[in-house]
Amino acid sequence: MLQFRRSVEAEKHQLQELNNRLGQYLSRTMQLEHDNAILITEINKIRQEKTVEWDNQYMADIRDLRRMVGQLSFEKSRAETEREKLWQEFQMLQLMCCEEQVVCKDIGGELKGCEKQLHKAQQTNGELEERLFQLENEYKFIEDAHRQEMTKLRSQVHSRPIVTQTYHGPPAVSMEEMQHYALSLSEGWTDTSEMYRRKVEDMEESIKADQTRLGDLQREKMKYASEFDKLRKEAEKQGQIQIHLEEQLIDMQENFHGDITQYQVIIDQLEREREMLANTMAEKVRDHQQLLQVKMDLGMEVAYYRALIEGEHQQHLQSRGRVIGIVHNFQISHTFGRDVCHLLSIYLVFLIFP
Repeated sequence: MLQFRRSVEAEKHQLQELNNRLGQYLSRTMQLEHDNAILITEINKIRQEKTVEWDNQYMADIRDLRRMVGQLSFEKSRAETEREKLWQEFQMLQLMCCEEQVVCKDIGGELKGCEKQLHKAQQTNGELEERLFQLENEYKFIEDAHRQEMTKLRSQVHSRPIVTQTYHGPPAVSMEEMQHYALSLSEGWTDTSEMYRRKVEDMEESIKADQTRLGDLQREKMKYASEFDKLRKEAEKQGQIQIHLEEQLIDMQENFHGDITQYQVIIDQLEREREMLANTMAEKVRDHQQLLQVKMDLGMEVAYYRALIEGEHQQHLQSRGRVIGIVHNFQISHTFGRDVCHLLSIYLVFLIFP
């Protein structure tokens, strides 16, 4: 993945170099066209001022300049054509690299899976062979033991002496019971040997199937190996092409380094301006917050004074109401007369306008 990314970056640098070269061609063409226009203006001026001899003398230079302009236009169109071809080749190479990487990845995964299956099949075959050899040995050992046991029992039956005793012990085993026991034991050993024989046959069939599968896996492995060799050769060829392209991109990297340095200087300058603007904005925000705090403090003071004024106004209204009630409730009689009324009026004015 890292190699592919490097190849993409290298091809990107190559395209940037081609764009720079095309820009140089275009700027050179525009400069020559501008020079051509200036020369045409000068030629027209000379034609108006000078004689036919001067016209014939500078006609060759004009033809050379026109030929140069035509050649530069042709080089411009050829550069654009080469740029398009290189872009198409770049896209085709990128597509081929992606396809090759996908195919190599798939083949690598399949090869690993086949190797794991092959190793597992070989291990299973070894275990089955060991188990088969062990079962064969067990079968031979059991068969020999069974044969020896039968021989021993028969010899004991035929060579057993007749003993007459007065002791009445358990009844002796008869010949029929002995034969029945031997027959049962023989049938048991026969069934056991048949079961082991079937197991051995199943194991042999499994071994044959595994061997067939192993052969198929080996053939597939050889096929994948041949395909992998072809892809490796193709990858080496593409690697040579990539090296050639990287060699072509070295000049573009050298030219691009200066542009990066210049852009970095511009970016640093913009960062400094951004920091200055951020600091200025922070100061403005702090000033605005201070003004808001002062405004809130003034609003609270105004509300406090307004509440005080309203409280005093309510107090004056209550005092006035009390005085008016006193005047209304206590009507002055004729004995006190005008003096009492005058005193009450003065007291009322004093309460209203302290």
